[in-house]
Amino acid sequence: AKSPAAHMLTMQYRMNETICRWSSEELYDGRLVAAESVKSRLLADLPHVRSTDETREAMVLIDTAGCGFEEDSTEEGESRSNR
Repeated sequence: AKSPAAHMLTMQYRMNETICRWSSEELYDGRLVAAESVKSRLLADLPHVRSTDETREAMVLIDTAGCGFEEDSTEEGESRSNR
């Protein structure tokens, strides 16, 4: 039997659990999980980062519609970027 050429790694060591859960559901069919060592990490916990409402939240989504941040997309329509 052939072995698969790729194997998905399901444990990540960089993102807070909230961010990981969002990207896991949106991009990885719910298979990605945050490691215990980072799952509660916030920007406000880092040295030299001021504690604010925004840095005490794991994830803040900001609607930039109408702010001059127009999107470009590929012809296939699967990838987007800001101009």
